[in-house]
Amino acid sequence: MIAQAFVPPQFAKAAPLEPMNEDALATAFLPVANSSLLPDPALAVLAKTATDWFAPTLASEIHVSAEHGRIRMAGHVGNASPLKSLKRALLRLPGVGGLDMTVTVEALTNPLRTYPAAQHSQHVG
Repeated sequence: MIAQAFVPPQFAKAAPLEPMNEDALATAFLPVANSSLLPDPALAVLAKTATDWFAPTLASEIHVSAEHGRIRMAGHVGNASPLKSLKRALLRLPGVGGLDMTVTVEALTNPLRTYPAAQHSQHVG
């Protein structure tokens, strides 16, 4: 036998249920747009880990930090190809409000540099 729950008389008459606004409920748990989910030191650790994972060849050449929910990258690299996937990965981290990149890509050979002519004569033929 199941015991009946005691309901005080003032609560015996239930209030009519109103339909719930699901959009309001869903947005109630979202963070404010200008606040980050993670503190900057934790975000910097995540960003550095992502750099080690997605661009291991550039990890030692790039300085990664976080400030006000934005990731800042600075450095000099010789190859720009890993930067595209790294940028995509960093922007997908939780709490990232933006990405500031100041990365200089240095060419392996400088096309503007004049190379000295060969010092010794070459015999062709």
